[in-house]
Amino acid sequence: MKTLADMTPQERADTVGMWADVATEGCRAIIVHTFLCCDGPYAQMFAPEIEDYYPTPIDTITPRPDLPRAWQADGQPPQGKWEEAEYVGDYRGMTDVYYFDGDPTHRRWIGEWETAEEEQEA
Repeated sequence: MKTLADMTPQERADTVGMWADVATEGCRAIIVHTFLCCDGPYAQMFAPEIEDYYPTPIDTITPRPDLPRAWQADGQPPQGKWEEAEYVGDYRGMTDVYYFDGDPTHRRWIGEWETAEEEQEA
């Protein structure tokens, strides 16, 4: 997989809001923006697991287009809607979802299909 350092500036801009693996960290983070520092290009990352922002060199960041975006590159939330159910059960590894007339107790985010980009070999 390509790091941010292997991408053009436009490709890097399109990764804003994507989850990424960061080689120097123990958890995934979200790409907030990229910027130029005195010693090279960096990306501002947000790690929900530690609830903090941090800068890191772009050659340590591998975007994960296979994961749902945290937000779109333009800052908008992903398109989709919540689906609600009153009861979700598990029977022999299969999930059963029940819709009644009562108040929902469970929900999940249903997103829109997006085009998968094929990985290009260098």
